[in-house]
Amino acid sequence: MADVQRRDERDLASVDVLSGRVDGPNAPIPHWREYATSSRRTSLVIDPPNGRLPPRAPQAAPLPVQRCGSLQRGEPCDSYKDYGLGVRCIVHGGGFPDAMFPAVYNANFRIVQAPGVVAITYELIHDTRVIPIDASPRGEEASQVSRAIRMYMGDARGHWEGATLVVETTNLKAATRGASPDLRLVERFTRASADLIEYQVTFVDPATWVAPWTAALDLKARPDDAGVFEYACHEGNYGMRNMLSAARYLERAAGE
Repeated sequence: MADVQRRDERDLASVDVLSGRVDGPNAPIPHWREYATSSRRTSLVIDPPNGRLPPRAPQAAPLPVQRCGSLQRGEPCDSYKDYGLGVRCIVHGGGFPDAMFPAVYNANFRIVQAPGVVAITYELIHDTRVIPIDASPRGEEASQVSRAIRMYMGDARGHWEGATLVVETTNLKAATRGASPDLRLVERFTRASADLIEYQVTFVDPATWVAPWTAALDLKARPDDAGVFEYACHEGNYGMRNMLSAARYLERAAGE
């Protein structure tokens, strides 16, 4: 990875970023890519300590299978509805918590704090979570959204435990990460230094896993003037017709 980063830094010197002109065959162009920070951690999962997900509960629903439109498998889709949410430019991955975990590019957040609220804007597919900060327990009716309302990013409520921001999210869309509708996610944001936030998220869903489990990663600060860029996602917005028509063409050609 260090060699790739050095090569990209060298190549970037010959790139006109604003015009998009690139010399050489590599893609994506170097300034798109994100590079991992050094760590001895061998798994995103920190609890259980073995770094593995706990077993799924006997009554857990089967994991969803993407049957078409996969970058790995490449089967054509019959409808735009068969493609994943990211390809359709709706939300990164399956929504939250996928939005918190980095992709190859556009893995940037902007966290803004104001009285009574924290907002997190994600550069990848343009979502913003608005998190009310409230000392009241999640169980109080006044702080609850109806269970019938389901959202890709869920309903988030936060509170402070000392210097740690704790955010509890419910009301996620069905089958988020293969979970049940009762999935509850508990995040912890702890500033470890001036340029580093330790992030943890715990999955609580007895109907899906026999025990809660926790994933963690470090969020590294960028310069204040780095900005968050528009993720226009034109490929999914305007390319879907071509993707579907090309699939139908290949099917006709295979039948001839």
